[in-house]
Amino acid sequence: MSVSIYQIAKEAGVSSSTVARALRGETKAVRRDSIERVERIRNIAERLGYEQSWKAKALSSGRTHAIGLVNSHSDWIFEGVMGEIASSFTDALRDLGYHLVLVPLDEEGGWKELLTGGRLDGIAILHHYPTEGQGFLEKCELPTVLLGDDTDRSAPQVVFDDKQGAILATNHLIDLGHREIGFYIEQGAREHHSVTDRIAGYRQALKEAGLGEGTVWRVTEQELASRLVDRDPSPTAVVCYCHVEAQVLTQTLWRSGRTVPDSMSVVAFNDLPQVTYMNPPLTTIGYDTRLSGVTGARMLASLIRGEQPPQERVKIPPQLVLRESTSPR
Repeated sequence: MSVSIYQIAKEAGVSSSTVARALRGETKAVRRDSIERVERIRNIAERLGYEQSWKAKALSSGRTHAIGLVNSHSDWIFEGVMGEIASSFTDALRDLGYHLVLVPLDEEGGWKELLTGGRLDGIAILHHYPTEGQGFLEKCELPTVLLGDDTDRSAPQVVFDDKQGAILATNHLIDLGHREIGFYIEQGAREHHSVTDRIAGYRQALKEAGLGEGTVWRVTEQELASRLVDRDPSPTAVVCYCHVEAQVLTQTLWRSGRTVPDSMSVVAFNDLPQVTYMNPPLTTIGYDTRLSGVTGARMLASLIRGEQPPQERVKIPPQLVLRESTSPR
C-alpha cells in the first residue's frame, strides 16, 4: 500500500501542506527548529517508503521530467547509427535531470495517451517523422525536436549532412583515379531524406568532375549480380547507401570470384564497429553520433525552459574514415 503525505503529516505532527512543502524543497527555513522539522519530515518519509507519483511531481513543479522518444519502428531505436544516437540522447537527458519514455506508434493509438494529460515535458522524434501521426503531434503542442529527420523544417532538428557525406565519398574515389563510379541502394530501403540527399551529393560530385550524372542502382539483393556486378563494363568503384549494401556487394563479388578492392573499390555510409571486421575493413562516411544525441537533448531542454536554442537546425558534418576497401584505379 502506498504511503500518503497525510500519514507522514500525522506521524510528524504537522499539516499536510507543511509536509508537501518540505518534500518539494520549497522551505526557507533559517531557524534551527524549522530546519530540524524539515529534516524530521524527510526522515519519516524515507522510513515509511514514501514515493512521490509523477502526477504529484507535475502538480507541484509543473514538470514531470519525462521525455518521450517517438518512433514508428523499433529497429530505428535499437540498431546501428540510430541506436547510438538514442543512447547518447538518453545519457544527455539524464545529465540534464530528465528520463526517457519510449513512445512507439501503434495502430491502436495507445501512444496518444502518453502525449496528453501532462505526462511528458517534451518529445523527440527519431529518424522518421510519422505522417500518420503528424496532425496529432502538432495538436499536442509539446516542445519537440527531430533527430535524424528534416521532414518538418519548422521544427528544431539535428541531422547529418548526408549530401556533403556523399560528395566526400565520391570525391575520394575520383581522387583515386576511378571514373566509372556507381551508387547502390537496396530496393527495399526505407524512404528517408538521407536517400535523396546521398544520391544528390553523389551526382553533384560526378558533375563537378565532368563525369556525368552516374548510375544509381536501386535493386534487390538477388538482382545485384546481373544489374551491377556482371555489367559490361562494370563500375570500378561504388558508393553504397549504407554498410548493409556494402556487405551485400562484397559478398556478391566474392561469389563471382572477385574481391574488394582489386575488382571494385567500395565506400559506404555508417561507421559502425562491425565494419572494421569486414574483409577487407570498410572505408566509410561516419558522423559524430554522440554529438547528435547530446545536441538534441540540450536543444529540447532549452525549449522546455521556454528558451530559444542557439541553433534551430544543426547539421553534423561527415568524416571520411579510410580503410582497405578502396584503392587506386
